Amino acid sequence: LAAGMKCVLRFAYYLPSVWPDNSCCPVGTTTGSTCCQTEPEVSRILAHIAALSTTLQTYANAIIAVQSGFIGPWGEGHASPKFGCSSASDSKRQIVEALIDAVPGKTVQIRYPKLKMDMYYPELESDMTSIATNLVSNPDFE
Repeated sequence: LAAGMKCVLRFAYYLPSVWPDNSCCPVGTTTGSTCCQTEPEVSRILAHIAALSTTLQTYANAIIAVQSGFIGPWGEGHASPKFGCSSASDSKRQIVEALIDAVPGKTVQIRYPKLKMDMYYPELESDMTSIATNLVSNPDFE
């Protein structure tokens, strides 16, 4: 990055294509078209995060935050043909925690405050020093 530049990172596996009539490809469509791509299995996503970890730490001074990404269209972390719409899924939590570990001391941003509550509620109530304290919501996703 150029001197003084900072970035917010978000990783995504696919962007929904737009049909000629300007309608988006429906979530869950199972045809072979490129608009219906989905992300890999969670084990592959976690391996990708681990592979990125050294690079992210090397350039940590240029990173403001990392958005949870990886799941869903545009990497926004919501509805996904593979991971569904449940914000409290173990897979989503594993991905968020892997990102927090990959960028120590940096904030990991998620789409909605409700996602944080759904993933971490009992812990947030009893232990505010948990891993979830590095997790914030970001209105840029909306």
